[in-house]
Amino acid sequence: MEMPVAAQPRSPDSASPEERADAIAGELREKIERGEKPDLASILEAHPELEEELRPRLAMFRLLEDAYDELRSTDIGPLIPPIGKGTRLG
Repeated sequence: MEMPVAAQPRSPDSASPEERADAIAGELREKIERGEKPDLASILEAHPELEEELRPRLAMFRLLEDAYDELRSTDIGPLIPPIGKGTRLG
C-alpha cells in the first residue's frame, strides 16, 4: 500500500528552505537541551543559503539565552535551574 503524497517523508534535497531551517533549529534546541553552547554564527556560516530563514530562528535562541543569563544574575538567580540535561525549551 502506497502512502499518500502528503504523508510521505521528504528527502533533505526536496525540503523547502523553511523546512530545512526548522530542522536546523530543532537540532540546535536539542544541543542546548543537552547542555551544549553552540556557536550561532557558525550555523549561519555553515548554511549561507538559508540565512534569510535562519536569522529569525537564531535571534530567538539568542534572546532566550540573554533573558536566561539576566535572570540567573538577579537575586532569584539561584532559584532558576541551569539550562541543560533535563531542561526542555519549548
